[in-house]
Amino acid sequence: MIALLYFATTLALLALAHRFITAITLRAAIVLLVLPLVFTGRAVLSGKVYAPIEMPYMTQPLADHRGELHVPPPANGALVDIAYQMIPWREALRRSVAHGEWPLLNRFVMCGDVLTGAMQPEPFSPFTLIALLLPAALSFTYTGAIAFFIAALGAFLFAREIGVGELAAIFAAVGWMFSAQLALTILWPLGFAWAFLPLVLAAVHRGSIAFLTTVLVLQILAGHPETTLHVVAIAAVYAIVKRRFEIAIAGVLALLITAIALLPFIDASRHSGEYKLRTQIFAKEPLRLPGTKVRDAFVGDLFEVAPIRTWWDRHQSGVSDFAPELWALLVLETWGRRFLRG
Repeated sequence: MIALLYFATTLALLALAHRFITAITLRAAIVLLVLPLVFTGRAVLSGKVYAPIEMPYMTQPLADHRGELHVPPPANGALVDIAYQMIPWREALRRSVAHGEWPLLNRFVMCGDVLTGAMQPEPFSPFTLIALLLPAALSFTYTGAIAFFIAALGAFLFAREIGVGELAAIFAAVGWMFSAQLALTILWPLGFAWAFLPLVLAAVHRGSIAFLTTVLVLQILAGHPETTLHVVAIAAVYAIVKRRFEIAIAGVLALLITAIALLPFIDASRHSGEYKLRTQIFAKEPLRLPGTKVRDAFVGDLFEVAPIRTWWDRHQSGVSDFAPELWALLVLETWGRRFLRG
């Protein structure tokens, strides 16, 4: 079932991209289709869970059954949020939809908690609605695979939009999909939201209001408002550089279409503990940083292979993010082609 949903969704997206955005050869389509399976292939093709479902067995009450069920130790202790927040949210959403209820309330947290207002359950994303056809834990196999695919497809389309060749565009898809920002956070809404960045940039470059509105809607519904703010800010700068002011019209349309998701979030956020912490404490006590902190962070992130990045820095994270070098290579490839053409 997971494989069926994955291939059906990806083939549909490839067909839409080929029809309305840019021609995609059979070779490129096959590569884009297979790339996400580098991470998720075993789980997708065997119908297994691509999520840390062993974590709840490390604590009571399930810890007593760990031995009899032969539950292994956690493979990655950093995935706590997926086990204790994202999967339960997905199950609460699944039950709400199954009972024909509007997904406003998560009745499994104390006396009830916000569901749509939390934004991160992604209740209105079409990819979440497809995932709801599967049990909650299994659905994250589909979510992870389709998020990787969107990242690869978006990077490929953006590269093609700016004029690079197909091989370089495939390289862009590989680089963006394999970047640490996505590989390490793909099961969080944070990772899913970042996956749309190249697709948003491709839409800005194309200048089509319909295309841009569609991807902005998907971006907002991906469920991570902070990342959406970052992506839109990057897209806005790119739009100014390219003089694509259609982004303003598309942005207004996207806000109107996604009001069903945004308004509950805006209302709920003002009653959260984090909102009070930021407005009552952080706003009154400015964050003090060393004078070189912003400069060093910028240089380190922009030039990952520069001497300023030590061997220790690279090996602390376990995954090297070469996305900045990727975009630099794409720019050089584009300029090189134009120079050779004279």
